[in-house]
Amino acid sequence: MKGEEGFDFIIEQLLNDAIDGYKQTEESKLLKEKCDQIHCDCETMLMEEQHEFVMECFELLSGIDGRQERYIYKRGLQDGIWLLKNLGLLS
Repeated sequence: MKGEEGFDFIIEQLLNDAIDGYKQTEESKLLKEKCDQIHCDCETMLMEEQHEFVMECFELLSGIDGRQERYIYKRGLQDGIWLLKNLGLLS
């Protein structure tokens, strides 16, 4: 594994651990309940074609959020390393 690939692998593992930790929080559980309720409401209130469209929109937005989350997490780690190096705390 090369340097950048190794760094990306480590970041992915750290991010997955953080996501797993977040899923254990009360906030995450409440948001999941809300999303489940919205899903049920969409099934009962919308026609099948509308429901499919709305679900595609939710999936797209969720995917975008996931990519942003990964980018921000990686950038935060890189910025933290840069800061520690410039403060002379990391060589």
